[in-house]
Amino acid sequence: MRTILYTILFYAGSLPLVIMAFIGSFHWPHLMRRMVSNWSRYQRLCARFILGIEVHLEGAMPNRPVLYAVKHESMFETIDMPGVFYHPSVVAKVQLANIPLWGFAARRYGMIFVDRDGGAGALRQMLIQSRKVIADGRPIVIFPEGTRVQRGAKPALQPGFAGLYKML
Repeated sequence: MRTILYTILFYAGSLPLVIMAFIGSFHWPHLMRRMVSNWSRYQRLCARFILGIEVHLEGAMPNRPVLYAVKHESMFETIDMPGVFYHPSVVAKVQLANIPLWGFAARRYGMIFVDRDGGAGALRQMLIQSRKVIADGRPIVIFPEGTRVQRGAKPALQPGFAGLYKML
């Protein structure tokens, strides 16, 4: 029952935040970043008070462009990243860019979309976008396995992660 309640409240509350981020993406980048950050905080509140999940961060996060490799176990951590880091660029599969309103706003926010079946061309495109993000002083978040994995699983890391790490 809590999962159903979470799903209803999370998506209902997400809609106005995504719409405002979309609107902000045209001329008000500060509004867009604020809505993205608020969406991350809203997700955490829903998780805390509906599902009983608490997030604890240990250690200080560097305030400079850094490449973060994060285990991708659910949708949660992808939305949580703007709440953990200041204006991060998250590497995500290109299919997510097709989500109405959200995809456009995500591109304008500076997410790095990758065609996982695109081979070397996709890796080159990811590197070009990543260099721009680093030059802007922003952190990059990548999920090195390339997809969601079961808790405790240790699948092979994708070549894009190693290429990005080496080139940056």
